[in-house]
Amino acid sequence: MRRWAAGVLALLLAGCGSAKEKPIHIGVAPGLTESFLVFLARELGYFRDEGLDVAFDEFQGAHLIESLVTGSSDAAYVTFRNTFLAAAHGRPVKSFFLGAETLSAMLVVCEKKAAQLRRVENLKGTTIGMAGFGTAQQEYLQYILSRSGFTLADVTLVAYGTGPSAIAALQYGKVDAGIINGSAFAILRRRAPGVRVLVDPRTRQGTRDLTGLDTFPDWALASTAAWLERDPSVARKLTNAMVRTLRWVRAHTAEEVRDRLPVQFRTEDKEADLETLRIIIEGASKDGRMPPGGPEGVRSFVAATNGDVRNTKIDLAATYTNQFVDEVSK
Repeated sequence: MRRWAAGVLALLLAGCGSAKEKPIHIGVAPGLTESFLVFLARELGYFRDEGLDVAFDEFQGAHLIESLVTGSSDAAYVTFRNTFLAAAHGRPVKSFFLGAETLSAMLVVCEKKAAQLRRVENLKGTTIGMAGFGTAQQEYLQYILSRSGFTLADVTLVAYGTGPSAIAALQYGKVDAGIINGSAFAILRRRAPGVRVLVDPRTRQGTRDLTGLDTFPDWALASTAAWLERDPSVARKLTNAMVRTLRWVRAHTAEEVRDRLPVQFRTEDKEADLETLRIIIEGASKDGRMPPGGPEGVRSFVAATNGDVRNTKIDLAATYTNQFVDEVSK
């Protein structure tokens, strides 16, 4: 009997151990310094402090939301705009930690065409690159073009990915212009100094000039409402790790942040890395909370060019929650 009881106890303990070790999967966009906060949280050991084993899975654009809906990711670090695009298609997701309060993607003209394409109005009939079709970058480009009176149908779109592929396409003139994230722009400008910037919202003033909003909720940690209700303790632990990371970033220099990041966030051009980090850190959230008016502003931004969002009644309160940030901040 004792031997049988000991065996049962061993099995129970083994089961508990395996449940504890089950990794939490977070979907991330590949090659974007804008995602640095979640990677930094892991490098600083803050997920481990919460008893979490976190694994990062890379997905492009809309596939990040798809990974949440299908359950392959528990959470994902996405642009808050994606929550409205998902909700309009009956796939609601909810932000529970805000990482960035400014837009980061830029619209630039390749060096070969910089002299003739001096304004957004000149882009009609040109070839423009972006991360991929159906991504937040496409919505962003559409918004910029609409402000100058034309649409995506007036240009030729090319999906050139992110990071090195986007840099190469603009550097060698494979496209006339393109949307490129700030994390790649610093490298591009050093390789092609004559590149022309048409739209740069990376600073708080730049975001205000483009959107009219003082604060624009952008990159955020999000999940489905079902997952947040099912695993609130895990969501709280993830949030606490992220809030601690924000505080650490605010207390350290860009050089110290760069030194702690994984190698994929560090290039051979240290000054380019630091330039990018300083801008992104300046636009980071102060405390991880969704600011008042933020969801309304982002919805208006997306609805300006997206008929699905414009014509769908979306419950703004269902797109975010400050519950977990409020709980850990106490």
